[in-house]
Amino acid sequence: MDDITRLCRAQTRLTMLQISLLARMAIVFPFLADLAHGELKVYVKAKDPEYFLVIAQQRPHTVYLPGKESAVGKLVRCIEEPLIKETFQTGKPARGKREWNYGSMIDMFTFGIHDGDKVIGVLNFEVDLDKLSIEGYSHLLDAAVAVLYHARHILNPEQFRPITASDGIIITDAHSRIVFADAAAQRIYRVLGVGSLRGGHLFDRQMTQHVMRETVVEPPPGWTGLIERPCAGHGEEDGQMYILWGAEMSPDFDHYELYRDGKFLANVTNEVPDGIPYRVARYEDTGLPTHTRHEYRLRKVWKDGSKGELGEPFYGVTRYMSDEERNGIGCEGEYGRMYVRYDGATVVSWKPEALKGREVFFMQKNAPWGKEVHGGLPICWPWFG
Repeated sequence: MDDITRLCRAQTRLTMLQISLLARMAIVFPFLADLAHGELKVYVKAKDPEYFLVIAQQRPHTVYLPGKESAVGKLVRCIEEPLIKETFQTGKPARGKREWNYGSMIDMFTFGIHDGDKVIGVLNFEVDLDKLSIEGYSHLLDAAVAVLYHARHILNPEQFRPITASDGIIITDAHSRIVFADAAAQRIYRVLGVGSLRGGHLFDRQMTQHVMRETVVEPPPGWTGLIERPCAGHGEEDGQMYILWGAEMSPDFDHYELYRDGKFLANVTNEVPDGIPYRVARYEDTGLPTHTRHEYRLRKVWKDGSKGELGEPFYGVTRYMSDEERNGIGCEGEYGRMYVRYDGATVVSWKPEALKGREVFFMQKNAPWGKEVHGGLPICWPWFG
């Protein structure tokens, strides 16, 4: 992060706010390279408009790539990087190929890093898809881009530690339905007696109970039940936090005391559906302010009333929701992009590809939304029938 700040201040015309944004996002660069199974580079525009500056480079831990010298701090002629140049100009993802070694081609995937409407950087993944042969690779790429987007806000680095080739990767959709499981994940679950993952639900009771029967009937001697690092992560809703930790399975155990920001929050007991104890305890914290950081601590309470020491603090940040996310939904397809407000399903923005992404609707920027709607195209206002 220090290198990014130093390089950008010395060799670019980026503002300090833009530089701090790039430095903040750098926390997840190693994780993104591992997730995409490719080398990651980040380019920004140099002071000389004919050049790009490489401010970050990260090699993956999940796949072997032949060694190349570091390009961080190097100036690259724009004419030599047409795909990077295209993404800077359009702000849209692009895909192409480049020569990796003599006679060997490698796939490139580029994504813009935006500050409002301006592209301040381009992230590039270089991936050898022919050797990877990962079914559903696009899900890995989509997940990497989603993490990159959320890295604009303050994140807990512990949640984005590097991945190794032996780690299983499972990706779900918004409804916790598994859409991707890599070979390592399928091997892990196959050993536990689960044959198929794709299409299943992450919290499918039959799947999780089968895994529990295979893995937790006899805890190892001395096992306390509390995992080393309990974790907290934002939920799908505004002001929502999910908290997870390893369950204490001793017969003398009664419940947990959960504290938030130094104050008692709740008593939490282990879940035992159908007589099968969950090995992970959980709590859903709601009603929190948007995009705020909170400290949590746990303490075990035994049946005789005695209490353990408070555990080490762990942290979570509630989801940041922009006004656009809170008030409507954006849609993008081959014919263009539009934004629809929840108020009467009112279309307030339409940027067709035929017009090269130019806005069609005229909207008053300061028009109040609430009891009255000013502009847009209402698709289904209630009293229309």
